[in-house]
Amino acid sequence: MNITTVSLEIKSHIKLSELELAKILETEVETLRKASLHLLEVGGKRIRPTLVFLSALCVNQDIEKVIKYAAVVEGIHLATLIHDDVIDESNVRRGMLSVNGKYGFKVAILSGDFILAKITHFLSLLENREPLRLMAEVIMRMAEGEVMQQEDLFKIVPIERYIVRCTNKTAKLISSSAFLGSIDVIEKRDIFAEFGLNLGIAFQIIDDILDFTGEMKKLGKVPGSDLKSGVVTLPVLLLSKKRKEVKMLLEEKFEDGINKIIEMVKNESVLKESFNFARYYSNRAIECLKELKINNVYTRTLMDYVKMLEERVS
Repeated sequence: MNITTVSLEIKSHIKLSELELAKILETEVETLRKASLHLLEVGGKRIRPTLVFLSALCVNQDIEKVIKYAAVVEGIHLATLIHDDVIDESNVRRGMLSVNGKYGFKVAILSGDFILAKITHFLSLLENREPLRLMAEVIMRMAEGEVMQQEDLFKIVPIERYIVRCTNKTAKLISSSAFLGSIDVIEKRDIFAEFGLNLGIAFQIIDDILDFTGEMKKLGKVPGSDLKSGVVTLPVLLLSKKRKEVKMLLEEKFEDGINKIIEMVKNESVLKESFNFARYYSNRAIECLKELKINNVYTRTLMDYVKMLEERVS
């Protein structure tokens, strides 16, 4: 078996997990059903369920058993995307209408809440209560991370706080995905969780870099839109250490000032420095994979996954 074959195998498993998620989200309220499944049908990278399945295959877990976990992590991810679009007042997601744009903000809020409630109820029925506790913590951390981000709008904050935001908003769910895939292998699952945590932080940093360097077609949004909405990420935090006017321009919140910061980010070395931060965390993720002492096509695929992440900006 080679990595191409593994990719096809994972895609078939993900399709089953999407069917499972659709079952979990069943409701007689048609608008709620359509709104809840809208982003699932729009598509996406499916990073979280992929990690569930790859982690499971690394340690020879029963795939039938982890399909439900893959459905759960993708469902939580979709709920947070829906809520994010409401907070950001965004009508577009992945180049298509968001739930907010298609159904309005009231239905969007309620459909996000509905997904989280349905998933929590589903997990409560499982014999093993550990996934329920884990996902409850993830949802709590994601809410904390989102509120931290709102507190930090247009502000220069310590890089350590930015990393906590990345951990809460993104990395905790990615970490839990790897953990759930290997949940029954007690001696390995914490290593998988640490792998996912570092991968998740690297992933968020690279996403923040791409907000300045990416193309609209690939991003599904206008480059620099995070900063224009007040979200100050690593490249700007690093820039503020070199250019003292950045703090003042942010506080003024004028469009010309924000555009000036975007140009400064592109012309300084801060994008490369940000990438070095991402590489630090991706290297830590690779070290976790080495610590597993498992050499099969699935661990090699995870290694390649980390390298592919870096190649998005290299």
